Amino acid sequence: MIELTAEEDQALRNSIPAMEEAYGIGWFEESEPWDELKTQYPSLQSYSNEELRRVFLAQKPTVVELFTKTPLGPFLVLNGVAWLGGFSWCDTPFHGADACLP
Repeated sequence: MIELTAEEDQALRNSIPAMEEAYGIGWFEESEPWDELKTQYPSLQSYSNEELRRVFLAQKPTVVELFTKTPLGPFLVLNGVAWLGGFSWCDTPFHGADACLP
């Protein structure tokens, strides 16, 4: 598999929302979106459509994407607010007796 430079990787990541809007969710299976992507980002022209598709499918989310595009971010924020506010599960009528310290 090919290795993209940081600039090429960022170009590929930045293009995803526009490609999904223009071609639908399965846009990466067609060749036309890849051709358009290569015209928008000349740094990607040296790669074939199949190479770019494989790299796109193998991309892992960045830390920012992990917190903003998955339920993990809101879960941690809400739990952090509850923890900082002093909320305890033991203060509710639904707590289990074994879950709270005496």
